[in-house]
Amino acid sequence: MTEAETETETFETIDWDTLDGSVSLLSPRLLAFLAGAALVGAAFLYDYFVLPASKPTIHAVGSRVDLGFFLVTPFTWDFVQTDWLFVLSLWVVLLFAGLPLARSAQVRNRYWRIIRHRPLALASLVYLSLVVVAGFVGPLFWQASINLPHQFQPPAFLWGPARLADPCLGVETADRCYGTLRYPLGTSPYGKNMIPLLFSGAHVAVKVALITGTIIVPVATVVGAVAGYFGGRVDTLLMSYVDVQQTIPAFVAYLVLSYWGRSLFLFVAVFGLLSWGGLARLVRSEAIQCREDAYVLAARSAGTSDLTILAKHVIPNVANAAVVGLTRLIPTIILIEAAISYMDMNDIMILSWGEIAAQGINTFSGQFPYVYWVTLWPVVALALTVVAASILGDAVRDGLDPKNSG
Repeated sequence: MTEAETETETFETIDWDTLDGSVSLLSPRLLAFLAGAALVGAAFLYDYFVLPASKPTIHAVGSRVDLGFFLVTPFTWDFVQTDWLFVLSLWVVLLFAGLPLARSAQVRNRYWRIIRHRPLALASLVYLSLVVVAGFVGPLFWQASINLPHQFQPPAFLWGPARLADPCLGVETADRCYGTLRYPLGTSPYGKNMIPLLFSGAHVAVKVALITGTIIVPVATVVGAVAGYFGGRVDTLLMSYVDVQQTIPAFVAYLVLSYWGRSLFLFVAVFGLLSWGGLARLVRSEAIQCREDAYVLAARSAGTSDLTILAKHVIPNVANAAVVGLTRLIPTIILIEAAISYMDMNDIMILSWGEIAAQGINTFSGQFPYVYWVTLWPVVALALTVVAASILGDAVRDGLDPKNSG
């Protein structure tokens, strides 16, 4: 991309028609977000206060659950707090990331130019897309159910101890049991198929990434933009708070608060609300430069209020800094969630990759590493996801910076 094209592309990010301040701060997308948030909030209140009185008693019948007069389908599940945050986060991402990307051929082409010349970035995009699809769709159709007679079945074409796989579903020779295609990746200590377990782990990883990202980016963008644009006492006050907040690591805060209850909701809330300080500083640096740009000076000269300048011109042009920082932060948060699960500091009913790996090592620990596959597959999935997210994050960073998109 030539220098002239870069300058034109940067110029086109400014809405010069709104510099007179006559535009309402309530944009169509913001109104759509408020409407969606109100709808999700109303559904949550209905689910929390009204439905408990009308729900039937749940009875376990064998390996299935009888919900009385409720229709039992693969899509029947009981929403919890994290699920409502997940739905709201999806709505935010679709409005503020998906919709602009779908409407702007220029942005799509810029990303494609970057990714197609980077085989690792393209492979990372394909892999992460599969993880997202598996995390969304997999748990709806394929649940990991307990089947104790089929515990410790080895993966297809591999073998494990015959004394643990009793009965062995494949060929058994001497003390070895060979896996079959019935369980291509083997089974867990509780006889659960490893494939739906990996889908469950992907679902948790997608939830963690999406919810924490939806919390971190808006907070970091607003705080950093306000501090950088106004400067002075406002800047000092906000950055002082950031300094104080960063003295309390989110990991430590989670460990302390988990004493009163462990849940995925607590994890995403703590890490979402306490991990944005570094990103806010990045945004602040961009805002300091932005407030002296020509379009901001023109808007100020036209009598536009500071609030309108901030909302319409500064924040849209500095939010990219928070998104770039997030691409580095999300893999770390996913790793921390896995580590907390491995340390048994999580809700053991949430089958994340860390929890599954912990089951392979800690459950009947004397059998490790003979039943290596229980830990191997979630660790491989976790490692690939973190590496792919980091590689793709570099491409996103370059895509958001027109100077690097040539």
